[in-house]
Amino acid sequence: MIRQDPRSVRRSLAAAVLAVAALTAAASCSSASTDATGGSSTAAGGASSTPSPAGGTSGAPSTAPSSASSSAMSSPAGPASGSGSSAASAPGSGQPSLFDQLPESIQKAGVIKVGMEVTTQPFAIFAADGKTPEGIDPDLANAAGKLLGVDVEIQNIPFAQGIPALNTGRIDMYWTFTNDTPSRREQVDLVDFTQNGQGVLLPASNPKQVKSLDDLCGTTISIQSGSNNLDVANEQSGKCTDAGKPKVTVLQFDELPQALLQLKGGRADALMTSYAIAGYYAKSDPSYTLMPGPAIQLGPAGVTFKKGNTQLEKALQQALQEMVDNGSYAQIFEKWGLSGLKISTITINDGH
Repeated sequence: MIRQDPRSVRRSLAAAVLAVAALTAAASCSSASTDATGGSSTAAGGASSTPSPAGGTSGAPSTAPSSASSSAMSSPAGPASGSGSSAASAPGSGQPSLFDQLPESIQKAGVIKVGMEVTTQPFAIFAADGKTPEGIDPDLANAAGKLLGVDVEIQNIPFAQGIPALNTGRIDMYWTFTNDTPSRREQVDLVDFTQNGQGVLLPASNPKQVKSLDDLCGTTISIQSGSNNLDVANEQSGKCTDAGKPKVTVLQFDELPQALLQLKGGRADALMTSYAIAGYYAKSDPSYTLMPGPAIQLGPAGVTFKKGNTQLEKALQQALQEMVDNGSYAQIFEKWGLSGLKISTITINDGH
């Protein structure tokens, strides 16, 4: 039997212990490296991106192309899973995503059907391709759709047909600068994202010397049917006759371009319309001028919904508020020259 020197045995044991320790440390470092790499990838996948308004050109900038017809235009707005941008909440936050707050029917469809009148700048008009809507309304709707994690299908519907389209379920919301008034709230709910009022567009030469509403006595004005402009015009006409002056003659048309043609052709002395539209035409076309003074009956305005569609209204309210907070809302308003109509808090049914 061979006897080993005890000191040699102790040295061998010590070497073995050191070898095991080295192997354990190496394995630990490899595991930590893998975890760090995986964690980085997860963080990158969950990073949110801030939506920016669609770019474009024109006396009217254009939005990104979408496959569409003149009556229904579908604009990609991100995955229906709600993972894009801030549609998904951070894990463990306890806050439901914006997508999760949508009605179940819209979550399943992955699409919000949005009606708007695609006839008038700066709100909405068809691009040169005759299919793609461009303007402040499509830009806002598409940006909100990205945050909500659904596509946006835009349908070209005249303003006067907006409420019937909501009530029959043809569309989920009607997007334009609809004034939030008591009479309007009897018919629809509104998510107020802007402010608006009436303006009076005049020929640049202003032959009737219209400088205020009182100067409209005895004139003929054109308006679009279904708008608050009729109430303002009738109220002013009553003031004229009460003062012993001639009434205001009102010509009504289903679409704004038809009403504008009356002014252009000299059959109307003035056009009463949204202050935003009147201001846009006065600024972009030298043949027109805007009646002096501030907007008439300036107040909240917004997107209309079938009454009681609370879940969808609140989801859109939150998406628009996030746009206000991240700056994309202001970028869109500035792009279309309407910065003066921005608001800081998105509300529901908050008109006068």
